[in-house]
Amino acid sequence: MTPAIYRLFGDDVWHVDVVVARPEDREFMLPIYVTEQAFQDGWRPTLGEYVNGLAWVQGWMVTG
Repeated sequence: MTPAIYRLFGDDVWHVDVVVARPEDREFMLPIYVTEQAFQDGWRPTLGEYVNGLAWVQGWMVTG
């Protein structure tokens, strides 16, 4: 999926759906929002490229 870029409070914000795990051959994806300030030296991720970083994730797991 191609990242979507939004303008919020004068800054560009990237919305990317990231696969964080593949349990039992299913993809577990999280929507990640990143501001332009997080990128260094003009680098931008490309589709399919592996990236790393830190994220605060909070929630609960529902099984059904």
